[in-house]
Amino acid sequence: MNNIKKYNLFILISTFSRSIIEIFSILILYKLGFSLKNILIFYIAYNIGCLITSIISLYLSNKISPKYILIFSSIIYAYAFYYLSNITPNFFLLITFAILLSIGNYTYHPIRHLYALNLLDNNKNKNIANILIYNYLAIILATYLGSNLIDKMNNNIVIIILIITSLISIIPLFFIKDNNPKEKITLKIKLNLRKTLFFILEQFKVIFLLLQPLYLYIYIDTSIKYVGIFNIILGISAIITIYLFAKSNTHKFYLINTIFCLILILKININNKNLLLILALLEGIGIKIFEVVSTKNIYNIKKENITGYLIIVEIIFCLTQVFIFLLFYFINNLKIMLYICIFAIFLCGILNPKIDNKN
Repeated sequence: MNNIKKYNLFILISTFSRSIIEIFSILILYKLGFSLKNILIFYIAYNIGCLITSIISLYLSNKISPKYILIFSSIIYAYAFYYLSNITPNFFLLITFAILLSIGNYTYHPIRHLYALNLLDNNKNKNIANILIYNYLAIILATYLGSNLIDKMNNNIVIIILIITSLISIIPLFFIKDNNPKEKITLKIKLNLRKTLFFILEQFKVIFLLLQPLYLYIYIDTSIKYVGIFNIILGISAIITIYLFAKSNTHKFYLINTIFCLILILKININNKNLLLILALLEGIGIKIFEVVSTKNIYNIKKENITGYLIIVEIIFCLTQVFIFLLFYFINNLKIMLYICIFAIFLCGILNPKIDNKN
């Protein structure tokens, strides 16, 4: 098994482990009695924690093996959801959970990108496609398991499953020799303006996906299982789309993204839950074509000062989300938030950075 296959195995198992509960975390908070404003404050605190944690994690990865950071990440991540299972509607407890989850997540996400950038040839679309396929196959499996376990099984058992699978996922990385050389980290990175704007606007897509389960739960069907079915259909559509689209050129992204935005507008104006499941197939096509373009955009860099590049990217991601959630806090209307996200997603199609221009 070559290094890329080992990395893909890590992605499959770790994404599965981390998606079992996290996909439904916003619904769990809402069901516990936290208001929409409380949840938005949670995400503001979470992203501030993510910003700090990602910088520390990437600097540490230049000093110690990233594998050990991932072991720490698995333990903290599992503890965060153990903490959630015992939480009550209290502001202090909510912020504490946000900090724990940010540490658990952002000792993981920057490190997985670091491995990808060091292992993969960013000119090979097939490798990027495989990463995404493994990622969303894991999400489908985790969504199915999570939607059935959360309501039926003891929370402690779910946490044990989470931590065991999370630690198992790291095993393939121990058979990969760390090939990220110790760098002299510098933040003097020249990012293409168009690419930077795409990074910023792309965060509205990320936030749309975060808020979507809550929208489905409040306006369509107050059942975690229905949200799970919706995500499973979306995921199946996504895998097929990624397989077909990731190897092709992205010159039609503007047209496809415009159609995708129209589908999203249609979705939040329909209340028929069966029709929405059909729309999930179309949404899966649009959202994952977007994801292919986005991933190519992130991984399309020069093979130098990778750690510094990732620090800058994470700063852009986290700060942008802080400002968006702060804006949404004052809007305090879920449907208006989703409309704003759709408009920003549409603008991403106009920007569509040229993938052949690195940085």
